[in-house]
Amino acid sequence: MRRGGMHDTVATTTPNASNFEIASLLAVSRLAATTDDGDPCANDPSESYNIPLHIGAVFIILMSSTLGVTIVLAGKSCPALRMSPLFIALGKTLGTGIILACALIHMLQPSVR
Repeated sequence: MRRGGMHDTVATTTPNASNFEIASLLAVSRLAATTDDGDPCANDPSESYNIPLHIGAVFIILMSSTLGVTIVLAGKSCPALRMSPLFIALGKTLGTGIILACALIHMLQPSVR
């Protein structure tokens, strides 16, 4: 005769593989359903993603940054390329403002939720 003990309760409460698979499929389907709620940040695979355009944009940003740094560094040795300290301070201030504005925009939406 078998006694009802701890082993019987563990066997009935532990999910088997099929229950786990069903639970994971339900979780994935719920996650997929929540991305269609109009969230502009949700991943929408139906939109086309132009990879060459994005790669080109990375190189355009890299080249323009390199050009901006090169002009300032060349101004140290070439008097014709020297910039006024006012323009350098203005550029630093503008760059700092852009970085702070991006930080504000990225922190503002989660804080509203």
